[in-house]
Formats: sequence, C-alpha cells, structure tokens
Amino acid sequence: MAFRSSNSPLPLTPLAFEILLALVDRDLHGYAILQAVEARLKGLLPLRTGTLYRALSRLLEEKLIEEIDAPPEDDERRRYYRLTA
Repeated sequence: MAFRSSNSPLPLTPLAFEILLALVDRDLHGYAILQAVEARLKGLLPLRTGTLYRALSRLLEEKLIEEIDAPPEDDERRRYYRLTA
C-alpha cells in the first residue's frame, strides 16, 4: 500500500483542483480563474474572491502554480498564474 508524504499537497481540495483545471490550457489572472471556475461549476461551488486568493496563495506555497508577468498587451497590475512542471 502506497502512503503519501505528510508534506504532500495531495489530496487537493475541490477548489484547488478546479483552479488547476482552469490553468491547464492557458495562463490566467485571478479574476479570469474565478470566471473559469464559476462557468465550469455553474454555482455548485460558491466562490468569493477572498477564498480564491487564499487558495492561490496555498497553491503557490505548495509550488503547484507559479506567478508570472502579465503579457505586454495586458494591464501590468494583473497577477498571472500558470501550472508548474
């Protein structure tokens, strides 16, 4: 029987899983992640901005995602995220 390490980020919370799914196809900023999750779940998982950004912070700490610079054509104040290898 396989055991996971006590410092493993798995199992993921439903919200963390949905955020990672939103980032599979492309890099997104926080609000776009919120919109993608809401569109996918159609209200099944209520999501507020504070909850989203706490989840993003945890995913950053666990090194499952990373923050990247905004594309040159976009607002430089936006924080973009992408999956790590």
